[in-house]
Amino acid sequence: MANKETGNIRGPGPGRPVGSVNKITGSMKEMILQAFDKAGGADWLAKQADENPVAFMGLLGKLLPSDIALSGGVALQPITEIRRIIVDPRATVEQEQTP
Repeated sequence: MANKETGNIRGPGPGRPVGSVNKITGSMKEMILQAFDKAGGADWLAKQADENPVAFMGLLGKLLPSDIALSGGVALQPITEIRRIIVDPRATVEQEQTP
């Protein structure tokens, strides 16, 4: 029986495979990579990090969460102690440093 809305007999087709890149997205990514190579590649990017740190950190924020892959060399220590120290706000720096 035909679908009245689409006219398909068996239903919708298979569509694009899961995880495949959109044609426009793929071509834009290729153009951006070509422009990056022409600008100087990693050396240019390091220069941008020094000259425009806000923009560079924004770029890292967009890229790193999806690209970080930790090797076995990182050992994280759990927090085992939390201290609260009450300090007199009227005390001077010299008074705080004396035992």
